[in-house]
Amino acid sequence: MYLARRETGPQPRGFVLRETFRSGELLLSRDLIELGSDPGSIFIYDDDSSFRIDETLLRQLRDLGVHTSHAEIEELFFPFIDPYIKNRLQP
Repeated sequence: MYLARRETGPQPRGFVLRETFRSGELLLSRDLIELGSDPGSIFIYDDDSSFRIDETLLRQLRDLGVHTSHAEIEELFFPFIDPYIKNRLQP
């Protein structure tokens, strides 16, 4: 799973969560979730030093048959966390 920047199409200059999979000898990809122009919107900030992932995103992934961990999602979206909180989380 990875983030792709969409430069053309129905929502230009947005982001999409995409996955690569094998189909026989071919590697193909499919778009999972449109994220719009701000992938960081998947985070909910509870206070000035913590965040959580919006359950809607996790539910959408489960509905698509994608099983992933919170850690994988956090790592993938870490660049989009609020800079203040990111700074507080890093040693």
